[in-house]
Amino acid sequence: MGRPAVPGSTRAPTVPRSTRSVRLRLAVAAVAMVAGLAGCASRPIRPSAGMVDRETSRSFKRAYDAWHSMTTSIATEKLIREARSRCRPLEPLPAGQQVWTWTCRIAYDSRAGSKGVAFYHVRIDPRGCFSARSESFSVAVFERVLGRLSRNPLAYFNACPLQLTGAPPEAPPAARSRPHAAPRSRPALRGYLGPHRPRALPGPLGPP
Repeated sequence: MGRPAVPGSTRAPTVPRSTRSVRLRLAVAAVAMVAGLAGCASRPIRPSAGMVDRETSRSFKRAYDAWHSMTTSIATEKLIREARSRCRPLEPLPAGQQVWTWTCRIAYDSRAGSKGVAFYHVRIDPRGCFSARSESFSVAVFERVLGRLSRNPLAYFNACPLQLTGAPPEAPPAARSRPHAAPRSRPALRGYLGPHRPRALPGPLGPP
């Protein structure tokens, strides 16, 4: 316990040693955290071609599901059976905090039996996040729930996957310390009304 202040004295009360120790540890931890964040922000992340292929393929599948949900008002997942993405950089590796531009060709097969090919212009920032824009699809589609034209999720999508931000990959289920943990379930999409076959829309705003 600290020594109490004498009444009438201007001397501040003594801070207990345990309190000073806790304050010191908190200050050191805060400084280390700020330094770590600054170091991560100053070091650009440069993904490999395999990472770009994998992440653009995953993002395309999610965008296709979102497109189907918008145009049919029925939320259904995993409509694309396979999406094969082949990407290559359009320029040498840039120095510093500059955007790296790539081009991607995505060939896809839907579970309904349709096939297609889409081309994307991809921009990867120093954090490892990317944005993909395509002229293979119309910019806008008719959203049935809102009854208006909305941005086509297949024409533009972006993502910040963990694989591109320097985070270590997740251990396989057999290597985890809790082998009997229940597997994670994917969050359900909003507005799910049950299974439904996709229907084509009239005009140029129909499915690709």
